[in-house]
Amino acid sequence: MVGNKCSGCRQNITTREFLVCSTCSSKYDLLCANVGLKRFNLMNHETRHCWKCPECHSKQPKSDNTNSPLRQPLQSNQPGPSNVSVLDETSCETSNVTIRARQQSQAVPVDDRYVTEDSLRRILSEELSCVIEEKIKKLVTVQLGTINERITEFSESIPYFNRQYEEMKAELQEKSAIITGLQKDNETLQSSVKALSQRLNLAEQNMRESNLEINGVPEHKTENLSTLLTQIAKTVDCHIGDEDIHHITRVAKLNKDSDRPRMVIAKLRSPRHRDAMLAAVAKFNKSNPKEKLSTQHLGMAGPPKPVFVSEHLPPAIKSLHAAARLKAKKQDFKFVWVRNGRIFLRRNEYSPAILIRSIESLDSITSTQQRS
Repeated sequence: MVGNKCSGCRQNITTREFLVCSTCSSKYDLLCANVGLKRFNLMNHETRHCWKCPECHSKQPKSDNTNSPLRQPLQSNQPGPSNVSVLDETSCETSNVTIRARQQSQAVPVDDRYVTEDSLRRILSEELSCVIEEKIKKLVTVQLGTINERITEFSESIPYFNRQYEEMKAELQEKSAIITGLQKDNETLQSSVKALSQRLNLAEQNMRESNLEINGVPEHKTENLSTLLTQIAKTVDCHIGDEDIHHITRVAKLNKDSDRPRMVIAKLRSPRHRDAMLAAVAKFNKSNPKEKLSTQHLGMAGPPKPVFVSEHLPPAIKSLHAAARLKAKKQDFKFVWVRNGRIFLRRNEYSPAILIRSIESLDSITSTQQRS
């Protein structure tokens, strides 16, 4: 400790590694005590407590060396004075040799020549601790270096990701504004298309206001469609002749896989002639519920097949008419009819007629409206 002086070199002892004499309590550093650091660490508490400085060790009393092999045995007869002096001198010399050899052998403590089990365990523990500590330091240093590199790379990439995020955000906002505008334009266009479709349907209906549609008539190569129409008029008691028919022909099938004959479209002189023909056919079918208009009334051979006469409707109104018939069948409506291109529904004879303008109006029919 600071303030303690070595009794050998008279210098201050500045370290914790020093020895205290168990006899004179003098303090010596390891150099003056002639003890190495490794040997000092191997010394246990008891060995350090019993250590003696070189000065006190030299003052240690000599032990009896009577049985030393270097000493000559005394003779039984008493020698003369001359013999005594010679014997004493010889004895002193041999005694001194024995003492020096014994002192040299005692200079090395027994505990310093052997390693105890506790010392060995302490040495192994310290060595293992040092090795493990070094390994852990190296491993931690490597891992921390890798982590620092990763953190550095991540820190350097953050500005790039921020720029990318801002660009994507700006682009997303721009696209969102475009999509919003397109949605508004789409709604406007849908309204315009709907209005135009209604106007187109109305124009087509006006163009077909004098037309009749006849379905169920079998096809023949030598058929005369004008004669066929006059025969139908004659059967239902309607006064329509050749001069009232402007044009009559068959049209292509919408479904080419259908085995039904192609429909016949007849353009009459005026809508009044068309309405008269439709009214006559409806009256004939109502008057003859078991023998409605068929191929038998037209003089065609084979089993009778029903013949249907109706208004020539545009495709959109025809699809709406088909949907109205399905709705009527599902909701127990008794009457479905078309008049001048407009579709009507009625639940029974006492219910009011419901005008169907579009699919939306057809879907909006509730149970209350059905029973009203």
